[in-house]
Amino acid sequence: MSRSVTITLPDVVYEAVKQSAEATGRTPGEWIATKLADLVPGDRISENGKTPTHPVIQAILEQMAPEMGLTYEELEAQWHRRYGPQAQPRLTEAERSADEARLFQYIGAVSVGHPLGGDNDGIDADLATEYTGRHEDEP
Repeated sequence: MSRSVTITLPDVVYEAVKQSAEATGRTPGEWIATKLADLVPGDRISENGKTPTHPVIQAILEQMAPEMGLTYEELEAQWHRRYGPQAQPRLTEAERSADEARLFQYIGAVSVGHPLGGDNDGIDADLATEYTGRHEDEP
């Protein structure tokens, strides 16, 4: 089943949506619906609204349920509550900035002792050596 929703967007947001939609050959409504579907764990929700269980997990739960004195559905529900997808908390702008700062501290932190891609002359010399077959370790 599908439902229609009417939303009001600020002009600047609508224009951005409209441009993105046109670039993909969709209407703004189709583009928004697609983007919303990407944000919701839709691949984890089946038509009946339940999170599907992987066949291997299902087989294990089916075997364990009688041993635990539970129905399969009860054990499956317990398993999903404990191990299923969990909603992620929304970060405040300060938390997001702090996370980015922690991530950015690692940018450029690894050094392998030689430039990676920035020394075009060195790369060209290495390629020329390889292509001509003259190596320093050869007599």
